[in-house]
Amino acid sequence: MKVLVTGSGGFIGGALVGRLRESGIEQIYGVSRKPGLDVPGVEHWSIDLADERCVPALCNFVEKVDPDWIIHLAGSRGPKAASLWGANVSAAAHLLEAVRKCQSGARVAISGSAAEYGAGAESGEAIGEANACRPSNEYGISKYCQTLYALDFGRRHGISVNVLRLFNVVGKGMPDTLFCGAVLKRAVRSLRDGSKIIEVGNLHSKRDYVTVTDVAEAFVGVCRSHCEGEIFNICSGVPVASDTLLQTMLSMFPETIRFHVNAGLATRPEVSSIHGSWTKASDMFGFRPCTLLSDALHDAYLEAMAEETV
Repeated sequence: MKVLVTGSGGFIGGALVGRLRESGIEQIYGVSRKPGLDVPGVEHWSIDLADERCVPALCNFVEKVDPDWIIHLAGSRGPKAASLWGANVSAAAHLLEAVRKCQSGARVAISGSAAEYGAGAESGEAIGEANACRPSNEYGISKYCQTLYALDFGRRHGISVNVLRLFNVVGKGMPDTLFCGAVLKRAVRSLRDGSKIIEVGNLHSKRDYVTVTDVAEAFVGVCRSHCEGEIFNICSGVPVASDTLLQTMLSMFPETIRFHVNAGLATRPEVSSIHGSWTKASDMFGFRPCTLLSDALHDAYLEAMAEETV
């Protein structure tokens, strides 16, 4: 079994590579924009998927590797619309074009986002994959376009493509561009400088947090399945208030850390509450969220503290 992972040097990519190794897969190949990336046991090629000129090199790599699975995690959260389109839509299009040109029989799994639902999630009920998508920001729009393009391309060219709509992913390795990663980084910094206080923004939203371990398991599960042309929510199914999550993280620290709501950071959330249903993924390839949110946050906390002592 051979697996090609784009974005293999990122947050989810690192967890996925570890899960692939645990499942006995030894031939793992990575594509990343980062030159000289060194991940043990992974052969990396540095390719900028957003650049149309990458297609010949990517096709050569796919032909050389001849993967059974391609898991596309590479992408961007912004902030500029042009870079979002390139990193999320064009990158997926270039990857699929390389698969088509190589006549590869690989199964392709693409990382989507709950942001695709946008205002379509405001009912208060758990969102299913049949819910309307009304993305309310540039990131959500770009990911929705990626989904539409990838599934249509797969249908037209006979390529097995599935999209996994990831909700809010947490765990070891998460970047500080995400809420939980930012809180941990600021809290560690506050201990170092002695202030023991952090600034936060909006705390009135509720989000569905899924652990990076469960996300990695979902990608392995969908690739092993016979699913094709489907969209799957990968989520916990539980809405968690931002203030509750904040208190949980701060309670892990050995000293009391207070927080202050900065009005400049407290923007109104585009969607006040969102949580998904993972029933379809469970029915079609056996997905179930198994890792506790508290355990994933604790792993991330230990990593943040360890980095501080280095």
